[in-house]
Amino acid sequence: MNPEGSLRITLHWDGRRIVRAGVHPRPLAPIESLLRGKLPEEALRILPMLFSLCGKAQAAACATALEAATERALPVIPLRRERLVLVEAVQELLWRFLIDFPRLLDKPGDPALLARIRHALSVACMEPDERGWQEAIRRVETVVRAALPSEDLDNADMLIAQLLHICRKEHRWGHSAVALMPDSADIPAVLVPGLLARADFPAFPQWKGAPVETGSLARMHRHPAVAASLSIQGTSIFSRVLARLVEINDLFVRLQAEDAGPRPWVQGAAIAGGGLAWVQNARGLLVHYAALDEAGRIAAYKIIAPTEWNFHPSGAFTQGLAGKAADSAEAARRHAELLALSLDPCVTHQIEVEHA
Repeated sequence: MNPEGSLRITLHWDGRRIVRAGVHPRPLAPIESLLRGKLPEEALRILPMLFSLCGKAQAAACATALEAATERALPVIPLRRERLVLVEAVQELLWRFLIDFPRLLDKPGDPALLARIRHALSVACMEPDERGWQEAIRRVETVVRAALPSEDLDNADMLIAQLLHICRKEHRWGHSAVALMPDSADIPAVLVPGLLARADFPAFPQWKGAPVETGSLARMHRHPAVAASLSIQGTSIFSRVLARLVEINDLFVRLQAEDAGPRPWVQGAAIAGGGLAWVQNARGLLVHYAALDEAGRIAAYKIIAPTEWNFHPSGAFTQGLAGKAADSAEAARRHAELLALSLDPCVTHQIEVEHA
């Protein structure tokens, strides 16, 4: 069984432009039926193995939701739990910059560099003390900063800088009227009613009745460079890629933070009937809800993944493609691929072009 499913995207193209785009929602895995009746410790072993991407974020969300449901109190998030989620986010963002974006530009990627960075981050995670951790993370940060352009794009010969220049030339390409996801403080109050009332809410999530965009752009929209881009480009591909670039630097700051204060990337709360966790990852907001029966076994379990926000049938992807000029079916397909990559689904996708 593949619990992650696959997205099917249909482009309606009239020979000149993409008239509209349709997303056929992926079939969601029956996570609840897989976990129902299991003890929390059993679920903690099973669930992370079901997901090939963002496994650390899934594990963190599962542990936090189950802790909140079990203890009926605000869970205390261990520093290591959040650091593993942050490390995974760095790796996933770098994968896009070093492998996937180059492929779309018909350029060679740098899998060897990505492998080096992933190995170095893995070594850092095994450091037994804080001093070793900090030294290891600083070494990785030096390598990463040398591999990526700065946000002012001075080093325009770098591949990612070239990508940003291409996207910036096509003014507001990929912009949509879909709002960016608000800050996480309101998540329990906004999401729990729909999550408990509607069986299809995980497949078609809404924020106060409308889809929203999640991911780096929503998290980094207040950064000066990203805010300036949003004022000119809107929620374009350029703004999204720039936000991802800027966020890598922000993640290294978070990775070197001391063990104090809140854990903004891994949060949870006890709610009526269970526990809720909301965890950020490279692709956006991941939400887990767990409820236990009187015997302490799982009675209900629900997941909202970032893909269902950004690839909602009325979401940022479909709105961002509508009206995009394309002089061939292949051009339409490439436009859709780049926009999809900027929104970063956590599953595979197939794009079909139909004549409108």
